[in-house]
Amino acid sequence: RIAHLNPVTMPIRLEVDVDQPVLSTHEGLALRCALSNEGPVPALIPTPYDRSGSFRVGLYDSQLNLLRSMDRISRQRMMTDSRVSQSLDVDTLNPGARWNWKLNLASFHYLIPPGNFVLDAAYEYEPAGVHVHSGPSSIRVTPDPIESVAVMRDNAVIDSLALLIAAKSETGPAWFLRQYNHNRPVAAWYSTRILADIATPTQPFLASAAYFQTAEVDPAFRKCVVWTEGQTVHARFHQNGQPDPLTRSTILPDGANLVRFAFVRPGDDLHLFFWNAVGHLEAGRLSPSGWQPLFVHQPRCRPGAPVAIGASSKGIHIVSSWRGLYYELLSWTGKPLDEIHVFPTRLPLYSLAFEPSEGRCKAIFFEGAHGQMTQLVCVDFLNDSVRLYAVDRSPFRAPVHELAFDCDRRGRFHLLTATKDHRLYYSSENRGPLLVAEGEENFYPVVVAPLKVFLGCYRSEYGFRFLQYRRRNQGPKLSGTELHP
Repeated sequence: RIAHLNPVTMPIRLEVDVDQPVLSTHEGLALRCALSNEGPVPALIPTPYDRSGSFRVGLYDSQLNLLRSMDRISRQRMMTDSRVSQSLDVDTLNPGARWNWKLNLASFHYLIPPGNFVLDAAYEYEPAGVHVHSGPSSIRVTPDPIESVAVMRDNAVIDSLALLIAAKSETGPAWFLRQYNHNRPVAAWYSTRILADIATPTQPFLASAAYFQTAEVDPAFRKCVVWTEGQTVHARFHQNGQPDPLTRSTILPDGANLVRFAFVRPGDDLHLFFWNAVGHLEAGRLSPSGWQPLFVHQPRCRPGAPVAIGASSKGIHIVSSWRGLYYELLSWTGKPLDEIHVFPTRLPLYSLAFEPSEGRCKAIFFEGAHGQMTQLVCVDFLNDSVRLYAVDRSPFRAPVHELAFDCDRRGRFHLLTATKDHRLYYSSENRGPLLVAEGEENFYPVVVAPLKVFLGCYRSEYGFRFLQYRRRNQGPKLSGTELHP
């Protein structure tokens, strides 16, 4: 790769290095950029973080046809619904001086689909006569089929959505950590490969934040990943997707089974839970110095039953599957404070999730692949309300294979249903179904609908992506379906 000088008036050099010329469709493209002044006079030019679009990255196919143009204008459009700002921010680059900065293009556009591409960066500022390119760099993106997607909504400072994606890469199992704005999960703050140094991590999951902090924004980008290897539990914190050097570990007692819900209190204080050999729920704190037992609790449900555990300023919340949904509130020392049978049903539980930031639990009860009845339940503990949406008869000819839903702030339910004939449908109350995608054996659906509706699903041609459903569009209702939107 050759960095080109500006041939007109200002001797400015632009250099762009690709950290990984071969990457997965699930991770963002990381760049190291540099702008240097090789002339004798100072240059008053836009800074690397200028919003006017003076610096942009172009993605081309093998015939050098432009597929995408990514700059800080496209980043604003992908990351927020606010008005786009094209404000100019200039500074002086003195002779012999050099500006260095890093970019993760996960926040500039949808992640790149599989294939071979050419990357070229440009920096242009007409008032100073600057028109310079970095020169082409080749990259290859591998498909890496998905095997599972774990979702966590967190609200430490900012309301965010984190995904932990397990995939099958060319070299074996791989895991990717991705973080979005919850109200607009289109481009991600980051999407990075993690746990690459771990030989056989079993069912990694994310620990949620048990606090709301406004002093700084760093806690919002700090995520803890927990996994097991045999009877050993490991935990590692990640800042902006980058791992801390320290991994915490403890060995579970014989006969114990880890509950795949955990939370973090201020100071990286990690709380874990497991079913012990006699069927009781044990809680403990995993710190850098080791494991500290906290309390033992006997919930209403049978030992080993599905439970969702979260925490807030009120204490520890436990929602379990017992003749429907049973809720318990414990103090930090394990003392029972409240309990209630919040929702009775005869249907078997399909999924259970707890969102401490919203003070609510979401559950799906499903009669089975050949059954007809589905119940979507959203229990709001802050407002003491239970919302229910029941589907008595399936509208699909093929058996149901996957389900996911969300309940928006107005109380409306939004549902994604994948059927055995490899089709994915969106529906809401008195609306739909609308065909979203087809052709995949598993779509790993995720619905995010605070006010606007975003439908997450896996497609082999571009990986996992959130599409936006626009009910009022006169034409196609889904945006983001193109390979290079």
